[in-house]
Amino acid sequence: MEFSDSSWAAVTIGDSSIEFNMGDEDPCQSFMLRVRGGPDALVAVSKLLTYLNLRGIDMQTSRFFEEPEVEASFKKWSDFRDSAIAEYQPPHTRFLSWLKSVLR
Repeated sequence: MEFSDSSWAAVTIGDSSIEFNMGDEDPCQSFMLRVRGGPDALVAVSKLLTYLNLRGIDMQTSRFFEEPEVEASFKKWSDFRDSAIAEYQPPHTRFLSWLKSVLR
């Protein structure tokens, strides 16, 4: 866990990471989680919300964080991500060399 700044923290869970953005107010009135990775992060968020007796909002759907719905939302997003990655064609090497020379 990284907590060098009192308004921000990061936790790594397996192949996932969760960033906590809490702001500078004391006491903290709200916070945002930035979640990256796989389904293990969803379980961690669900447990955190349950432990704190809070409700969260899934920013992808603008609906309350409810585990079955969030799992479906995550699946939809990860399917899109996987198809976008599968279709990605890296730029031609000569083009990258040319671009680097132009940007110098």
